Amino acid sequence: MLNVELYHRYLRGKLSEDELASFKEDVGYVSDDDLWQMMEAENSLVDDINVKITEEQREEILNNLHRKIKKHPFGTFLKYAAAMLFAVVSVTFYQLFYHSSDKCPLAMSEVVSVPGNKAKIVLPDGTKVEINSATVMRYAVEKHGRREVIIKSGEAYFDVAKDYDHPFHISVNNMHIEVLGTTFNINAYGPQISTSLFSGSIRLTGTGLKKAYMLKPGEKSIYETTSHQLSIGQNNKDEDLGWKNGYLIFNSTPLCEVITKIERWYGVRIKLENSQYADDKLTGSFHNETLESVLNSLSMQYKFKYQNQKGVIIVK
Repeated sequence: MLNVELYHRYLRGKLSEDELASFKEDVGYVSDDDLWQMMEAENSLVDDINVKITEEQREEILNNLHRKIKKHPFGTFLKYAAAMLFAVVSVTFYQLFYHSSDKCPLAMSEVVSVPGNKAKIVLPDGTKVEINSATVMRYAVEKHGRREVIIKSGEAYFDVAKDYDHPFHISVNNMHIEVLGTTFNINAYGPQISTSLFSGSIRLTGTGLKKAYMLKPGEKSIYETTSHQLSIGQNNKDEDLGWKNGYLIFNSTPLCEVITKIERWYGVRIKLENSQYADDKLTGSFHNETLESVLNSLSMQYKFKYQNQKGVIIVK
């Protein structure tokens, strides 16, 4: 049986070199049954709503997974495993509630995108969501009915299905967004919540705001969660949506924040030992670059050296 504790620590980048080597070796010998148990354990949604996966669905997932493993190196197949199971569970979840009595309340489902990984899902009402790395999102959505989403942290792009009788509601910290049918991006990684609108319209309310604000296409709001202040300006589509197309973009960003974004983007841990660089601002972008390529570029610009020590990248 695969060591589940090591698996969880692997996802968080906390394995030592010896533990990682042992984990890789164990993965090579894991059986289908053990892999399935690990996937079910990782996806608490299965237990939360008591979804029953048929034997045909189980075999289909495992067959697809084996095909993916042959095409991709270690480190990605576990993410494929979780994604495949979640896809089938989501469909089963949908069928369970839509074929049950109307008296049965709609439960909240949770989607978690770990650092270094992104996700795409389609909600039961047809709304399409692209989720950036290190994002936690919960939703209770039904077709022609309740449509509620909670973003605990992270970033997501929404293409909301039109349903004028049932507005789409999103809660982020203590800010609330009401949508009828539109495309927009929400970034809630830090103390600021930025919302960029590209089509349609959205209504913003929140704790401490004296009135509701309406965003028009091309606009971007920034809500300060500590001071409860909201400002509206023009958005930058290339910059705000670059992450969807593989662009890692920095615009006068302090190096300490650059490091944080790289950690989230690649799912790694980085320690900046030389604090003299921390406030230096960086402007530039990387497109589908490897972690090594990004670090090499930064090391040439800032003249620093870096090395991997027991799974942590030390910048000196």
